[in-house]
Amino acid sequence: MKASKSKRYFWAVTVTCLPESREALSYWLFSLGALGCEEVENRIIAYFEDQDEHALHQAVIRGVHRIRESGLPVDPQSIDLHRFPEENWMENWKRYFRPVRIGDVLCIRPPWHRAASPPMLDIMIEPKQAFGTGTHATTQLVLQAMVERRDRLPEQALDVGTGSGILAIAHAKLRPGSHVVGIDIDPVAVENARENARLNGVAAACDFRVGSIEAADERTYRLIYANLEKNIISRLMEALLQRLQPAGEILFSGILARERAELEKLLVQHGLRVTRVRQQDDWLLMETEKPHV
Repeated sequence: MKASKSKRYFWAVTVTCLPESREALSYWLFSLGALGCEEVENRIIAYFEDQDEHALHQAVIRGVHRIRESGLPVDPQSIDLHRFPEENWMENWKRYFRPVRIGDVLCIRPPWHRAASPPMLDIMIEPKQAFGTGTHATTQLVLQAMVERRDRLPEQALDVGTGSGILAIAHAKLRPGSHVVGIDIDPVAVENARENARLNGVAAACDFRVGSIEAADERTYRLIYANLEKNIISRLMEALLQRLQPAGEILFSGILARERAELEKLLVQHGLRVTRVRQQDDWLLMETEKPHV
C-alpha cells in the first residue's frame, strides 16, 4: 500500500501600505524568505513556504515597526496571514489577479477573465507557483520597453529568470516568427511557463529550460531580459555578457530605486552603457547596451 503524499502548504501575507512604504516593505519581506511579492492596489502580498504562523507574523511585525521608525507609514494592524494548500494556489490568486493593460497593445489576463478585443494582443497567464502575472512594476516596466521596441525586436532573445514565462511569451507575440529561450532554476516555474506558452499558442517559439544561465546554449543574443534582484544580477553578470552580442542590449529590471547608483557603477565596470532608466513606483528598469568593438 502506497503512503499518501503529504499536502504542501503556503502562506499569503498581505500588508496594506501607502506607495511610499512599498519599497522598504518589499525589501523586508524578501529578506524574510518570500518566494515573491505582488503589488495589488494599496496592498503587498508576499508568498512564503509553510512555516510557523506565529514566528512568521512576528517577523513581519518587526519589519513593519522598523519601517515606521524610519518615518514611513505602515500599520502593524494591517497584516493578514492566510494559509492555503498547494492545490488551492489558483483560488488564492483569483482574489487578486486582474487584467493588466500595457498601453493599447498588450492585455495580460488570467483564464477566468474575458479576452481583450483586437487589435490588442491577448496574453493569458495561468497563475501557479511561478511569479510574473504582469501586476508588479518590474514586469510592467519590461513589457512597456518591449512594446516600444515592437518593430525592432530581434528574432532571438534570452529571458533569464523567466518565472511564469510572461516576458518570453510577450516577445513571441509581439515579434511573430521569433524564438525565445527562457531559463529558471525552479522546475515548477518552467513547467508553468511551458503551460502558459501552450495556452497562448507560442509553445514552438518558446524554449523553457531548468537551470541557471548555463542552461542556455552557447549562442549569443541581441537582446536579453534580466528581471532579477540586484544580488543575482551581480552574480550572473559575467555569464550574461558572454551571451550578449556586440551592440546587443540587456534590460535589467527587479531593481529598487535606491540601488541605482550601485548598479550603474557595476554595469559601467563591465563595459555596458546605460541608455535609459525607467521608474515605476520604487522600481527601476535599466536599459543597457554593449558597445560594438
